[in-house]
Amino acid sequence: MARVILIFTLTVLYLSGWTQKPVAIQFTQEDGLVADELFYTYHDPRGFVWFTSSTGISRFDGKEFQNYFVSDVLSSNEVFRILEDEDGIMWLMTGNGVMTCYDGKEFHPIIPPKQEMQEKGGICLGWLKKGEDLYWTNFNTYFYHGKIGPNYQFEGEVTRENYYCGIYGHIISFLIEAQGEMLGISNMGIIKLSEPCNPIASWNAWTYPRMAEQGDSVFVGVNKDLFLFDKRDLSFKQLGDTLPSEIIFIQMASDSTLWLGTRTGALK
Repeated sequence: MARVILIFTLTVLYLSGWTQKPVAIQFTQEDGLVADELFYTYHDPRGFVWFTSSTGISRFDGKEFQNYFVSDVLSSNEVFRILEDEDGIMWLMTGNGVMTCYDGKEFHPIIPPKQEMQEKGGICLGWLKKGEDLYWTNFNTYFYHGKIGPNYQFEGEVTRENYYCGIYGHIISFLIEAQGEMLGISNMGIIKLSEPCNPIASWNAWTYPRMAEQGDSVFVGVNKDLFLFDKRDLSFKQLGDTLPSEIIFIQMASDSTLWLGTRTGALK
C-alpha cells in the first residue's frame, strides 16, 4: 500500500537527499522559476524536476532553473501536464491543442495533419500512448486517435469520436486502460469509451479530478476525497476520511509514496 503524504502546494518544496530530514525551500520567480503560480510538477527519470505554468515551463537540476518558452521550443507557453510514455519520452499537454514531446535532447511539437483538428481540439487533457498509437481528449468532449511516426509527427489520418452523453460539463481529464478497455476519468466519474453513458463509478466534482497510477491501482482525487480504482476487477472505493481542503495535485514517487497537494495546510 502506498504511503500518503499531504504537501502545501502554494510553494515549491525541494527535498534534499543530503539531510536526514526533508528541507523545505520556497522558490519564486526571483529565484528563476518560470512563474509563482504553477499547474504541475514532474520528476523525470534523468533526475530533473519540471514545473509547468501559463507562461512557460521550468527545469530544475537541484541548483538552478532552466526556463523554456514558445520563443524557444514550445508549441504553447500554457502547459498543463507532463506525462511519460513507455519509451521514456515526455509529453507536454498544452493550451492550444498541439502537444509537445521531449526526447531528453530536443522538443518536438506534435501537429495534427489537419489544422481544424487543432482548432477544435482546444486544451489537451486525457492522454494515452500505446506503441505508435496515440489517444487523447479535450474540452470539447472529443476522443482522438492517431499514429505517431519515428519523427514525432502523425502518420495518416487522425480520427475523433464524440463521447457526449447529454451531461453538461462531462469532460475526460485522464485516459487509462483496464481489461482491454479504454477508460476515461472525468469530473462526473469513470466511463468506458465504448459505453460513455454507463459510468463504472460516479461522482459530482466541482473541478477536474486528479489522478496517479501504480500498477493496477489508480488513485483519484475528487474534491476533498481520495478514491482507489482497481483495474483488475474495476472496483472502486474511498480511502480514508474526507480531507480538510480540496485535492489539487497527486503524484506517485519512485519509492511508492503518494503525494497529495491540497489548497491549505500540511498533513503527513
